[in-house]
Amino acid sequence: MSRSQWREYSREVIRETLAELPATVTPDEAKKAISAAYPFGERAMHPYKIWLSEVRNQIEQRFPEIRRARVKAEFEAEMERRRAAGIPSVVEMNFGDEK
Repeated sequence: MSRSQWREYSREVIRETLAELPATVTPDEAKKAISAAYPFGERAMHPYKIWLSEVRNQIEQRFPEIRRARVKAEFEAEMERRRAAGIPSVVEMNFGDEK
């Protein structure tokens, strides 16, 4: 399995950028610093998509509360989609063991 050169380089640049920031940095400040370090020129196509993916991964590692908020929002959106479509959620499903 080959590794993406774009991903490896993105990961390296983002890690170095985060390492230079103080421990008290906020998520927004970290995102601004990472954005300023973008190394691939035009923000388009495959390299930019890989960069954004790595930014999210690294920010969520450094700031776990951001990951929790994203996962919660995705879960709530999925539950709302299921309710709107009339699909019972796991909590609402009857597995036949109720009397």
